[in-house]
Amino acid sequence: MDFELVATQKLGSLWQQQFLVARNRIIYLRIVGDGTEYRVMTATADENFGGYRICQEKGRLWIAAALLARSHNCAEEISKDKQGRQYIRLFMVVQDKGTSDSDFTDEVHDLMRRFFIIYESLATSEG
Repeated sequence: MDFELVATQKLGSLWQQQFLVARNRIIYLRIVGDGTEYRVMTATADENFGGYRICQEKGRLWIAAALLARSHNCAEEISKDKQGRQYIRLFMVVQDKGTSDSDFTDEVHDLMRRFFIIYESLATSEG
């Protein structure tokens, strides 16, 4: 269940830090924030570098995202990007005072692993 978190600037200067969450060069989620508070959301667009492409199984992606949000007692929010494409905001991840960067990174990785467990558990109509 390998995945990668890749630093990006796809969303411009609005966010201090931005990461895409990908597996096999397919982008599923984006994580954006200011260094201690990060928003997790589904991705809507390909990346401008590295051959990363957006997940084409939107229904499966959205269900997995919603289930992950609900498993954390959060209600997923549907929003639109600047081009009018819908995406889901799952929740905020916050690095609490006293939590090391390493522990916080481990927490984020655990969340992403849970996302992919949910994603893989969903039946797909595409072979």
